[in-house]
Amino acid sequence: MRTTKTVMGTLVLAATVAAGACDDGTSLDLDPSMAVVAGAYTAEGSFGTIQFTTTTAGSPEVTDWLAAGASLVMTLSQDGTTSGRIFIPGADEDGGDFDEDLVGTWSLDDGVVTLDQPADTFLRDMPFSYANGVLTGEETFSDTTIRVVLQRR
Repeated sequence: MRTTKTVMGTLVLAATVAAGACDDGTSLDLDPSMAVVAGAYTAEGSFGTIQFTTTTAGSPEVTDWLAAGASLVMTLSQDGTTSGRIFIPGADEDGGDFDEDLVGTWSLDDGVVTLDQPADTFLRDMPFSYANGVLTGEETFSDTTIRVVLQRR
């Protein structure tokens, strides 16, 4: 049978461990700063990604762009600049490969990351929510929904 002292000691230890775990820079932050969000976000093969897909309205088919050879490498710097590259084989308007430089800027407002880049990509038209080291963006363009979920490496 546990004593009250043992139970209280266990609760204090659990609270101490939980508090320490929350101070690792990747904890859920309801109002994150640019310093917290800044970092390298990568989707190449299965590394660093949770999802990079498109679906078309009225169709059950989901295209997994990572499985098709796409990659997305984007760094959000603390000073508000971006760098990186997006590559999607066969996705350019002329049927060629879509390959764009992601140099530009980013901003953060109430946990939402917005990109401003000269390259004409869906990324600059897609707001990304930030939570616990993960960027999530989903936007519908005409009848195609693009979903990108990236984890900071």
